[in-house]
Amino acid sequence: MRKGIPFLILVLLLLILPLSVSSTVRDTARNLLSPLGRTLTPAFTGGQQRLSSFNQLASLRDDRTTLQLRVIELQQKVSDLERIKRENETLRKELGVTNSVTSASKVLGRIIIHGTDPLERLIILDVGTNNGVAVGQPVVSEGVLVGRVDAVTANTADVLLLTSKRSKVQVWISESREKGLLMGDGNAISLTQLDRSAKISQKQLVETSGLGGSLPVGIPIGDISNELSKPSDSTQHFLISPLRDFSTLESVFVLTVGK
Repeated sequence: MRKGIPFLILVLLLLILPLSVSSTVRDTARNLLSPLGRTLTPAFTGGQQRLSSFNQLASLRDDRTTLQLRVIELQQKVSDLERIKRENETLRKELGVTNSVTSASKVLGRIIIHGTDPLERLIILDVGTNNGVAVGQPVVSEGVLVGRVDAVTANTADVLLLTSKRSKVQVWISESREKGLLMGDGNAISLTQLDRSAKISQKQLVETSGLGGSLPVGIPIGDISNELSKPSDSTQHFLISPLRDFSTLESVFVLTVGK
């Protein structure tokens, strides 16, 4: 920077010298400026190149940010399309279900919260009284009962899953109409209070009996699995294998029975 000061002074002198000044003085000034100009020119040129590089770097950073935002936007669109595809698949399966599930009016609800309390085993849906949802209504996925509406607001509904320790549902074995009580333990469901003399085998279907509550008859739940009762027990007790994996639920249907 200090080298440039004399150079600037000499340039100014050349500009203000009157035309009457002898050509010898002007030539002398040019001769003095020439080596200084050769010294400063690379510095000025290098500075311009560095400035150009900085501008290019800033432009590349802007392009990178734009591309990152575009990638995020595209990823969100792909996620939305996959969700819609899964929901359409659920709808197709639901349309193929028979018995009471087909005849009942349905409200599609998307799960916005999965509860983690094993005593409750709640899911929260994005539908409520504004959609015709009420407490006690059954909630199904692919035609299989997964729970009941436990609480409701204008736009949300709490669903108590069958695995909750608070869940109790009157059911029967589809083939024999042998009645029992379906209960949750926080992780699994089991069928209790079955008559000791009843002949019960694995793989028999368990469904709602329509007794003692708002649930319609004939909604499938699961199959008889391992026996949990002891020979000394007064009733039989079996583990139930659900027809639907509750941990993979993303959207469900509320059956708006009684509306």
